[in-house]
Amino acid sequence: MNKNDSHEWHPYIRQYGYYDPVTAGSIDGTDTIPHDRAVHRALSSSYKSKCQMYNWNSKAIIFIGRLPYYTTEICLQKALNKLLTRHRKEKQSFRRRNRRSRSPFASYKHDDASDDEEGDAVGIWPKVHIVHNVVTGYPCGYAFAHFASEVDAERVLRNWYSQTATETNTTSTTSNTSHRRIKNEKHRGLDIPNGEKIILEPYFSGTLPGWRPRRLGGGLGGRKEAGQLRFGGIARPFRRPILTSLRQ
Repeated sequence: MNKNDSHEWHPYIRQYGYYDPVTAGSIDGTDTIPHDRAVHRALSSSYKSKCQMYNWNSKAIIFIGRLPYYTTEICLQKALNKLLTRHRKEKQSFRRRNRRSRSPFASYKHDDASDDEEGDAVGIWPKVHIVHNVVTGYPCGYAFAHFASEVDAERVLRNWYSQTATETNTTSTTSNTSHRRIKNEKHRGLDIPNGEKIILEPYFSGTLPGWRPRRLGGGLGGRKEAGQLRFGGIARPFRRPILTSLRQ
């Protein structure tokens, strides 16, 4: 089936299962001709992921974008660990409501045990790496987090996505506002100072075939001032294409 078909349209490029620089450079994902030099550079370049060179598990890595420059690795590690252990705390609170104990010290001991487990987990996983400029040494505004397993990485992404889904569902009342929800959806970031704009995405360099980084003309997101916008990511999803045949 053709990619431009309305039934094949998706708001995020990861749902297509591959990365195409021409598609990422289009606001609705329907372009077939490169519109700038950066897209030509991405098409003519070759890229090999570090996961292929070092045998890393790419599905256990998460990309963290729009990161404040003064954020430390320890602060980011604690924020990610809160997302990782959130489902455990919800299960514990559910068990407390259903299984009430008559002992006055039961809840006190349970809280101490959970705090100790959380402190031990923060010291080990996830392993956070904030990218810095090689020449100046200043942070570049993004980082990578390596988790112990694929399940932990998927759990963090799912918990972070659920925060956005909860906020979006409360603002939309009709069932025909799927495109409006995607356009107006606001992400809650992470629980760190000035972390409201932080976004989390999978490590596309090792999981999305055909991926090209931003330095080669690819990537996702970007700013209008830079003149190199790439759509299909969590920050700038594809807009639903307008079918001229239906309008006529």
